[in-house]
Amino acid sequence: MISQFIVSLLISLTTAQPPFLSGDSGFFTSTASFRKTGMANIILRETFGRQTLKEYDRIVQQNQVMVNARYGLCSYIEAGTGLSFFTLDGVNQQGLFIKAKVPFLTMGRMISSLSPFIGFAKTEKPSVAAALDIDIVPFKNENLPAFLIGQSLKAGRKSGLDLLHYSILLSLQSKVFQPFLEYYTELHDGFDRSSLYNTRICSGLGTTFGIWRLRAAIEIPLDEYEKRNFDYRITGEISISFSTKRKSLGYISITVVDAKNEQPLAATVFVKGKEAEETHICIDGTCIVQDLPLGIYTLIIKHPEYKSIKLPLFVKEKRISRIFKLRKIQEENGDNTPPEDKK
Repeated sequence: MISQFIVSLLISLTTAQPPFLSGDSGFFTSTASFRKTGMANIILRETFGRQTLKEYDRIVQQNQVMVNARYGLCSYIEAGTGLSFFTLDGVNQQGLFIKAKVPFLTMGRMISSLSPFIGFAKTEKPSVAAALDIDIVPFKNENLPAFLIGQSLKAGRKSGLDLLHYSILLSLQSKVFQPFLEYYTELHDGFDRSSLYNTRICSGLGTTFGIWRLRAAIEIPLDEYEKRNFDYRITGEISISFSTKRKSLGYISITVVDAKNEQPLAATVFVKGKEAEETHICIDGTCIVQDLPLGIYTLIIKHPEYKSIKLPLFVKEKRISRIFKLRKIQEENGDNTPPEDKK
């Protein structure tokens, strides 16, 4: 997500080298979507590959390990932090960032977000930057994967130098495979065409299996080189999400009585569902089901001398009280009136 590109942008701000990994949809483009309130996400990622550097006109090996954490504070604010360990041609770099993410503009099938952040690196002054990320889904079809157009514009200033990074992504977002085509470029210390740096086209494929994700891509550098080479990168990651928001729990009071004289019955009550499965014996005709997650359940009431009841139970409120009337089996044979259910 957004934190992924921030780590990469932090690297570019704290070293003279271009970012190695910065996006979540592709390699450079970040998503504008948000975590749900109370949702936390931890990502452990390792990336390796090779890249042609224009200033040295040679190929270098790169490796990056990142640990990112993100948390949805509310519907409109996402906080994040992360550590990055980056090796470029045998030279080690470390970085730390803290960031926030807020919505910027939403119109129809387009959403965008703004993410200011501050980065820290050893022997460097803190660097400050911000990113504008835009997601556009032109159309949706139930039988086809979503088509995504993403753009990321990242601007910052470090050591008196202005930096501007831009990328645009075209991608199919299916549940298992995510092919993408991406364009990326940078402007260093001067926003004109002559300042373009590290311009490249990236074509790759991502695949997702549960918490595991793998991405691989071939890159074509577009800068002027005496000899043009193809770069590549491969990324593997583990992404774990969990909710810190406590689920709402229901309290149900069930009373079972005889349909004729309304005397309490010692019936057995079964509550079955995806969230919980409980059994209670109403000794005095009443039983309490507590701490039941909200949802849809099947309620079964049994008594050896009475006709059983089986019906759906919708737990949408935190406190529910119900009375169920059972008919004796011999009475049921002569009277087909269903049991009465009163709230």
